[in-house]
Amino acid sequence: MLILFTPVGDTDPVRNYHDGAMLHIIRHYPVDKVILFMTKEMMKKEAEAGLYTKGIKRIKDISIEYIKSEITEPQNYEELSPLLTAFDNYYRDDTHKNAEWLVNISSGTPQMKTIMSIIGIDYPRVTAVQVTSPERGSNRKAPPCRDGEEGADMLEFNEDDAENAPNRCSEPSLNMIHRYGLRLQIESLVRNYEYNSALQIVNQHPSLFSENTQKLLQHGIYRILLKVKKANECMSYYDGQPLVRQSAEIMEYYRLMELDQKKGNISGFIIKLSPILMKLGEKYIQDVWNYPLKNIGVMTKEKGLVITEARLQKNEPEFLAYLNKQFHNKFGERAISFIMLLYLSKYLSEVSICPNISKENQEKVNRIFSQLRIVEEQVRNKVAHTMLNIDEDDLERLTIDKSVKGFGTKKILSDLRKIIMIIYGKSITADYNLLNEYIIQSMKEI
Repeated sequence: MLILFTPVGDTDPVRNYHDGAMLHIIRHYPVDKVILFMTKEMMKKEAEAGLYTKGIKRIKDISIEYIKSEITEPQNYEELSPLLTAFDNYYRDDTHKNAEWLVNISSGTPQMKTIMSIIGIDYPRVTAVQVTSPERGSNRKAPPCRDGEEGADMLEFNEDDAENAPNRCSEPSLNMIHRYGLRLQIESLVRNYEYNSALQIVNQHPSLFSENTQKLLQHGIYRILLKVKKANECMSYYDGQPLVRQSAEIMEYYRLMELDQKKGNISGFIIKLSPILMKLGEKYIQDVWNYPLKNIGVMTKEKGLVITEARLQKNEPEFLAYLNKQFHNKFGERAISFIMLLYLSKYLSEVSICPNISKENQEKVNRIFSQLRIVEEQVRNKVAHTMLNIDEDDLERLTIDKSVKGFGTKKILSDLRKIIMIIYGKSITADYNLLNEYIIQSMKEI
C-alpha cells in the first residue's frame, strides 16, 4: 500500500488552473490512500465547498482520511506538534506496518514544510516529494481560490489534465537538512568528549561526512585509551598542525583526568590519582634526582620492584633507619609504592643536594605529594572498593584531614600541573579542546 500523508494549504487542491502539490502527487504516483492534515481554516474551506474531496476524486478514486486539527496559527512551530504526532501515530499503527509512505513537502506554511521534511528524513519507509509551481518559481502572484465556485471552475479547466502536461514532482535527497541535524548531534557529543558515540553516527552516514571527520574521531578514541601511537598512525596532523603536541604518557593521563572532571566523572578521576602519582614519583626520583631505584630494591616477577631491608642495609642504611621510624621498626620488605617514593623524596631532600632542582621546588614537590597522598588515602580506597559514586561536594567532605581541607578536582589538577611543570619543565597544552575544534571544522568539508 502506498499512502500519501499531506498537510493542505491555499495552493491545494488547485491554483491558477493547475494542480496544487497535493493533487499533483496523487496524479503522478500510484497512491492507494491519502491522509489530509487540516488546520481550522482549511477545514472550513473543505466544509464550505468540498474542494479537497472533489479534486482528489476527480483524478483517482482512492481512500481519503481527514485529520481535523484546532490549529489556527500554522506559522507557529509551537502549534504544529499535532502534525508530527498524527503522522507518527499513523506510521506506527499495525494496519500500516507494511505500507510505504509519501509525504508532501510543498504544501502548507514554511513551518509545515520543514516538519514534513524532517519526517522524510527520520522515518525509513517514507519518501519526501517536492512539487515545483507551474511557473518554476514563486506562485504568490497567483491568488488562491476565493470561493467554491471559482475553485470548481479551476478544477474543471485544470491545465494539468492535459496528456502532455509536465510532471512537476521530484524526490529531493534532503541530505542538507539531514546532515545539518546530524552535525548538531555530533558536535554536542564531541563537546562532551563522547568520540565513540559520535563516530558511530558518522559511520552510519559515511556519504555525509569527510574521511577526516572519521579519522579525527578515531584518533580521539585511541587517545582516551592511551594508545597515542595508534592515534598518530590513524591521523597525526590536521590542517598542517600536529594533533598530539606533547606525547609523554603522563601528559595524556593528566588530560584524561581533565576529561573526567569536565564530564563530572569524579569517581573515575579519583581512581586515576594513584597511577599518576606513582608515575610522577618515579620520574621525580629517577630523572630529577638521578637516583637509581635498584639501590633500595630488587626486581621480582610477581610484585615488580620490592624494597628489602637487605638491600637498604647494604646501600642506604640511613634511609633504612628513616623508614624504621615511619614503620615503628617493622619495615621488613615492601613493594615499591607512591608512599615509599614520597619517603625517599623527603629523605633525599634532607641528606642530599640536587643540582637539578632548587630547594624551594623540592619543598613544593614534597608538600604537594604529601597532600595528594592524603587525598588518595582518604578517598580513593572508598571509591575503588565500594559502589560509591561521588561528586565534588563528597570529595571535599571525604578529605577530612585539615591539611587537605577543601581539596576538589580543580585543586588536585592545579597541583598536579605544578608538579609536572617542575619535573618535565613544560606546562600541559589542552590538546582535546583543540581536537574538538578540528573535528567540528572537518564536518564542514562536505
